Amino acid sequence: MSNSVGVNESVEQVGDFYAWIRDYWTDMGRNQDGAGSGMLNFGLWEENTATMFDAEENLRTMVAKCLGALPPGARGLDIGCGIGGAAIRLAQEREVALTCM
Repeated sequence: MSNSVGVNESVEQVGDFYAWIRDYWTDMGRNQDGAGSGMLNFGLWEENTATMFDAEENLRTMVAKCLGALPPGARGLDIGCGIGGAAIRLAQEREVALTCM
């Protein structure tokens, strides 16, 4: 019994750590007005990039440009979408149906 209690405590600690790191990165990814990027990554740091929000926006914009023009009814798959911020923005900006994992 004591072993399963230890495992449960470890799982809870991992969950607590994940919640803390998610909240930390979410806060770092806010712009000056408090809007969040919805992303949890390092972004793309170009020469004049000053904030995590800007870096994440640079990355999102670069990926969207790489897609080029999408045909009507386009569908896509985002593997490793994290919390889905980039996928949500893409679906809002373009007519595309996304499946995210």
